Amino acid sequence: MVIGQRWGWRFVLIPSALLWTCAQLGLRQLIHSQFVRITGFEIPLQNMGAFDLFAWQLLWAVGLWFGGSAPDRTKQRLNSHSVAFVALAIASIFLVLRYALSDYTIYQSSLAPWLDKWHLGLLRLINFASLAILFAAARPLLKRWIASPRLVMIGKASLKVFAAHLIFIFAALTLVNDGTGLGFARQAGLIAATLAGLYAVALVSNRPPHSTRLVGILGSARVIEARRSQK
Repeated sequence: MVIGQRWGWRFVLIPSALLWTCAQLGLRQLIHSQFVRITGFEIPLQNMGAFDLFAWQLLWAVGLWFGGSAPDRTKQRLNSHSVAFVALAIASIFLVLRYALSDYTIYQSSLAPWLDKWHLGLLRLINFASLAILFAAARPLLKRWIASPRLVMIGKASLKVFAAHLIFIFAALTLVNDGTGLGFARQAGLIAATLAGLYAVALVSNRPPHSTRLVGILGSARVIEARRSQK
């Protein structure tokens, strides 16, 4: 972000787009194969993480630009009704394809590289952009319930809540495996317990530090004492 603000965002966005392009051409596989050849550590590529960070970094770079330094004209154009209508049409097409075609049909066809989730294929990127535009357009309608104090509190502790949800996932996998044949009541109980646990993590994370609470208590005591002395 410092580079973009000081020298211009083209020095961030262009290298990011080139890195995404290299990721589509197999940059991650190339680096992994060279790493195995040089070090001798034969770690399977699938054990290095599912997401191709060389591709997904593009979303992060574009998000920094749009959130911090995008021109107002660009933001207004993306928030226009015509752009929102096109985004709705694109998102609807992808939604229909998602449920009309099986995963086997999609990932065994010539469209597989374009729809690849882990490498953020081009069609996935277009689908994500359309959903982001729709979300921005619907923000005035959604902010009423999104701005709920409970959701805001979870958002403030999003990193800790995300880390905690991994623990709940592994616990669920240990208890019920993949959930096949699990009854509705147990599924509902599992979801309720997970949400309650994540809310508890957010609640604890948003509590002020002990020193802050102590200062607040001492400050309140001084105010009470001052009022008594005035009387």
